[in-house]
Amino acid sequence: MVAAGTGVSLGLRQLGYRLTAPVSNRRAQQALWLLARRSVHSDTTIHRHDGFRVHQFPILSDNYSYLIVDEVTNEAVAVDPADPDRTLAEVEDGDLSLTAILCTHKHWDHAQGNEALAAHIPGLRVVGPALEDCPAVTEVVSGPYAAPLPIFEPGVAFFPSTLTPISYVHRR
Repeated sequence: MVAAGTGVSLGLRQLGYRLTAPVSNRRAQQALWLLARRSVHSDTTIHRHDGFRVHQFPILSDNYSYLIVDEVTNEAVAVDPADPDRTLAEVEDGDLSLTAILCTHKHWDHAQGNEALAAHIPGLRVVGPALEDCPAVTEVVSGPYAAPLPIFEPGVAFFPSTLTPISYVHRR
């Protein structure tokens, strides 16, 4: 067993923080977790799958948005693009064609970019759940749905709840 604060304190020191008072392991672990999360939050991550890839990128101070990209066509859908400028930058950097938005729910930190992106890209499809009044929605989902990219088989899972009424799933 590690003495209180020693192992985690070392981790904090390696991140450039100097401890002036002893701290409990729990408090130090929480601080280390917050520091690690903060440093990771600024990174864009690309997850590769068979036929598509997912760009995960940070938005706001504590959230993420996603681009799901068809490897053949370079078409992309944005999932919860609350920061339209950051989303457009990711689209342009990847030389992608944004064809749709998949909105999971109406909270501002998920849906506030819908209107700006729809105004910027004529014909952009904005898909959202029937139980929520998401901004700029052009297609409402309340059951099985044919998704906007060829890499998706028809299928949106509809899970009614008060927090996230819809999940988008990929079935192969």
